[in-house]
Amino acid sequence: MLDGELISLGDDGLPSFPRLSNRILHGHEGFAVTYVIFDVLAHDGESTMALPYSERRRILESLALHGPAWCTAEVFEDGGSIGATPSRGSFRAGVGPAAINELAAWPRRVAQ
Repeated sequence: MLDGELISLGDDGLPSFPRLSNRILHGHEGFAVTYVIFDVLAHDGESTMALPYSERRRILESLALHGPAWCTAEVFEDGGSIGATPSRGSFRAGVGPAAINELAAWPRRVAQ
């Protein structure tokens, strides 16, 4: 089981919620949608939620999930957050240090 988010990029190369809404709610096929995966919650039938994020991330990366409409989010050592981060004029989807801390605590909060 994977965790991620759907994004649709605007003409400026940044995520566009209006485009995503038009695609999802109104079926406008002219707007490409990508599933950006940032966590693995279960693997091979076993929950990974009790594992630290670093271990879940290792599992996620071992799956090599990259395709025409999905990708694994990068890990940013220089900042950033879950989802979209513009960098050097281009779009990068990834997870930064603050988001890693949040992802590490998320399974424990859900289980309570």
